[in-house]
Amino acid sequence: MVNTGRPSRGCNPCKERHTKCDERRPECSRCKKAGRKCTGYKFDFDINHRNETNIVAQRVLAREANYQHVSKSLPIPYEQQAVALFIENFVLHSPDARYSKGYLTGLLPLLQTAKADSLLCGVVEAVGLCFLATSTINDSIASRAGRGYSRSLRCLRARLDQDAHCVSPETMLSVYLMGLYEVSTQQKNVILPLTESRLY
Repeated sequence: MVNTGRPSRGCNPCKERHTKCDERRPECSRCKKAGRKCTGYKFDFDINHRNETNIVAQRVLAREANYQHVSKSLPIPYEQQAVALFIENFVLHSPDARYSKGYLTGLLPLLQTAKADSLLCGVVEAVGLCFLATSTINDSIASRAGRGYSRSLRCLRARLDQDAHCVSPETMLSVYLMGLYEVSTQQKNVILPLTESRLY
């Protein structure tokens, strides 16, 4: 794993020239002395959260792939594509945390710690496959999404049978994501068999 180091907080012209910036506001003195226009600084939020979505997507994909030495010529399994696609399209970070926390940002830390066969990973995979099937108009991927969703329903039922009074944040988020799956499949008139879609 490559260590990208501490992110630079310098102004944009100093970053482009790889020179040390004194970080004075509103413009750095190095740009002023050189007669350059100082175009300013990135927000601290952008610096600290620069690639969080991509990093989490890579970790999830790496954990789900049980093999390490695979030829690059082999296609990426649909399930892995679906998880990456889900994170890229559904998890939204706010450019300014003072005004908004984004959408589904709490999912990323839970996915980092979840096991590959957990309820949450299964639901994310099912919703991602559903989104992928809709994007590519592929019935076989839609069938995989339906099977994954059915497995997630069984897993949820087993979890609630164990202890219905103690519901974890992972379970609550999984139920919310199941709602996303239901809405997206209802819009496309994809209906699961009753034996697979009912909890009780």
